[in-house]
Amino acid sequence: MRARTLGAALLALPFVAAGALPGLSVQPGSRVWVDGSSNTSFWHCVSDAPRGSADAGTTDPARIAVVRRAEIVVPVATLECGNQTMNEHLLRALRADAAPEIRFRPRSVRLVRADGGWTATLSGRLSVGGRARRVTVHADVAGENGGLRVRGRKTLRMTDWGVAPPTLMMRSVVVDPGVTV
Repeated sequence: MRARTLGAALLALPFVAAGALPGLSVQPGSRVWVDGSSNTSFWHCVSDAPRGSADAGTTDPARIAVVRRAEIVVPVATLECGNQTMNEHLLRALRADAAPEIRFRPRSVRLVRADGGWTATLSGRLSVGGRARRVTVHADVAGENGGLRVRGRKTLRMTDWGVAPPTLMMRSVVVDPGVTV
């Protein structure tokens, strides 16, 4: 099986832009993607419908002292893989009927200046398929168009959330449990 690091998906926090201060909200055009592989090919699924918010009080990374609350939600049904069969297998594997959303709730957000920009460390609970686990995500943060752009990636193992990697054609195609979000 080929291993592959995925793009930036569920935990990537594609971008958080300013809403009505003091809150920030995920803006239209934000994307979350999940990449993985099987023993025959690579796959790529994207959601253009993440939603979420954060209470940071400002859009200036230098002035963000505390993020009181934050949440990113990805409706599972919005993950599009470019192939209806793959979409169906993904929805089934993620138990979309019982757990229709993937949700990341950082409990701790720390920003530090790095290489002329900012990096964030977000630690909290990621819920996938009805199960929650603690994760830490590292992301780049930049001021953009009066808001913030947050980009990060996290490599995960589906099986850590009790998600069985799909198999097809009598197990001749087996999906690797490692994905990058």
